Amino acid sequence: MRAKAAQQRNLIPSLTGMRAVAAGMVFFYHWLFDIPNQWPLVPRSLVREGYLGVAIFFALSGFLITTRYYGDFREGRMRYGTYLWKRFARIYPLYFVVLTLMVIVPGRPIGRPPSDAWTAVVQFTLTQALFPTLLLTGTATAWTLTIEEFFYLLAPPLIMWLIPRRSHLDQWGSHGLRRMLWQVAVRASLVVIMSLGGVVLLSHIPPLLSNTLLGAQANYLMQYSPFGRLPDLMAGVLLGFLYLQRDRFPAITHQPLWLIWLGVAGMLGAIIASNLVGGPVGSPANRVLGFTVAASSSLLVLGMSLDDNCANVLTRLLGSRVMVYLGKLSYGLYLIQLTEPCQWIYWIALGAVQIRELRAILLYIAATVMCVILYELVEKPAQHRLTRVAVRKPLMA
Repeated sequence: MRAKAAQQRNLIPSLTGMRAVAAGMVFFYHWLFDIPNQWPLVPRSLVREGYLGVAIFFALSGFLITTRYYGDFREGRMRYGTYLWKRFARIYPLYFVVLTLMVIVPGRPIGRPPSDAWTAVVQFTLTQALFPTLLLTGTATAWTLTIEEFFYLLAPPLIMWLIPRRSHLDQWGSHGLRRMLWQVAVRASLVVIMSLGGVVLLSHIPPLLSNTLLGAQANYLMQYSPFGRLPDLMAGVLLGFLYLQRDRFPAITHQPLWLIWLGVAGMLGAIIASNLVGGPVGSPANRVLGFTVAASSSLLVLGMSLDDNCANVLTRLLGSRVMVYLGKLSYGLYLIQLTEPCQWIYWIALGAVQIRELRAILLYIAATVMCVILYELVEKPAQHRLTRVAVRKPLMA
């Protein structure tokens, strides 16, 4: 009953638990960097291609932004400034604390703290991915937040342009559903074509400004720029559209169990294929498989969102209290995993542990404890207080 009530409020527990899985993939990708080739194919692929957990985050972000905010914007219940303030409250306070206390104060890892005022501005504004030589400075994983920022700014007008008004469907008569699908498909295709066109254009022009996306390599633009990552986000947006229109697609939305298993099969197949194919990140084959992970995870997200009775074992598992709480900690884990405290624990405090897999697991436990402290003392109260500001005094559009 609790899970069903939460789903009715667009707070779907299993989606929060899925964040824990994606964060764990990225974490063990970084810390099981020397796993033996003798590992079986599936676990070896899950670890070596764990960076594909980022594609899951992007797809999940597109789905949640669409399902949570489309109605508010379409019906005028939320201003654009209020929406941006809520997004700021969600990601920035914890990021500021982690960057300041775990990178700048200890002055390590080497090359991560800002070396000049410009680097400090880039790090504190979360724009690292726009400057290739600064990509992994600060909290090394924060380059993904540059893309999140871009999507947060673009999402409201993009989603309202993609998804037609319900009144338009009534005006279109008996062919309304077919026309709606055609319109959404065409417009989504245009967005993807334009984003990939941006990659081609930027990678073929002479560098106009040093250390920017203008003239950057195509692989970099595909992997680390908003242009190359927008298709991942769009996968979540489109499946979010299906969720919002679920009463119009009974043939699809009344079958959540097969959506869940199809999503799992697609994700696992793409991850294994990425391990077998190899090649540099951002290459065409690598990004196609990365997008496949994003699209498949979107199917999984849609299926679990429609599984109101938690009939599927994955919906129940990811929606359990433990996984939901780990999902709430996932943002903190994502930020701190390569900072100096984790480096110190892994290399010094756990240095005597010879089994590298065990050392990585112990580090995960220690990092989770740190994330509990950060979540309860920083992330949750800061988000609550900043959100209350927006509620008491709505920001201008």
